[in-house]
Amino acid sequence: MKLLELDERSEVKINQVWIAQIPEFKELFKDSAGKVRYSNPKGVKYLTYIYFMLDFTSPIRDWIKEEKAEEARRYTGLTIEDVKSPKLKDALAYYTTLQYKACRPLKSFRAAQVALNSMDEYFETVDFSATDKQGKLLYNPNQFTDNIAKLHKAYQELAKLENFVLMELQKNVGIRGQAEMGDEEIAIANIGNGSGTSQNDWEESGNPMQKPTEWTSLDSVLNTKL
Repeated sequence: MKLLELDERSEVKINQVWIAQIPEFKELFKDSAGKVRYSNPKGVKYLTYIYFMLDFTSPIRDWIKEEKAEEARRYTGLTIEDVKSPKLKDALAYYTTLQYKACRPLKSFRAAQVALNSMDEYFETVDFSATDKQGKLLYNPNQFTDNIAKLHKAYQELAKLENFVLMELQKNVGIRGQAEMGDEEIAIANIGNGSGTSQNDWEESGNPMQKPTEWTSLDSVLNTKL
């Protein structure tokens, strides 16, 4: 099961075995008494917001940051105050780090997208009537056409990198440094096999972690077309 995966209601499924091992994510599920309860609907909203904002398979992945944040809040019903909370910011930062550790090329892909935004600004500001102090045209139509051809090539190469990133994320990778499931986590993993224990009633015990666990990284949850 993937770390963050949407259900039919467009909310993140609680992959409790893995989330329980990440302090930044566990914090999102604490109730007013400070207890971790994975039935806490606010925690689900927080994780869903993280998915829409940062996940490689998010349907609004390529939106500009401000518009994406507004849309993610609309999807989840979170308020502006909610998304400004330190615990959500910590969880967002950790998920970014987690993805980059799982797939180093993802960082390069996002940097390339930023560079393409600068190219957009170039094309938007081209003025063929603009001249320098000597009266020479600042923009040459031939150079402009050449740049369009280069832009097309850039998008082709970016599409190749995008596919490479997706393949890398689909591999099994270590979720964090030194970690293993304790007795409570193992019990949760057995839920549905006749144990009779409810996931929603389980609370994190804080058992020590020592060996790396693995999770199947993110694939096209929403059948995002690359």
